[in-house]
Amino acid sequence: MPLDPSLRRELVDVVGPAHLIDDDRRASYEIDWTGRFRGATPAVVRPGGTDEVAAGAWLKQNCRKPVVSFIAGATAPPGKRMGHAGAIIGGTLDTAQAKMEALRGYGITVAESPADLGAAMAKALGVG
Repeated sequence: MPLDPSLRRELVDVVGPAHLIDDDRRASYEIDWTGRFRGATPAVVRPGGTDEVAAGAWLKQNCRKPVVSFIAGATAPPGKRMGHAGAIIGGTLDTAQAKMEALRGYGITVAESPADLGAAMAKALGVG
């Protein structure tokens, strides 16, 4: 399932090319850890910092497809680096919880754990 070229350009403008996965690497996101839930996705967007919330705002205005998100760092103490990307949790508006709440406010289904992504996608698609 290829990503529409115009949508790809717009997503790259919002989050940058390093944060958009629309090649064979996205296959690992198309099945949950239990093997129960499978799906297809044209892309995975992995922005960092406060870019997740900016991307959520953009998606609400420009995308009519179901979107699922996972925000790493929920257990990070303020000011500490967490996760493979070394994300820094800043002030109260830059916490994982604040980001999750903002994304939910934009109508994005948020998984609390990477293990929940398959079930979250099924929920977003209305098939589970």
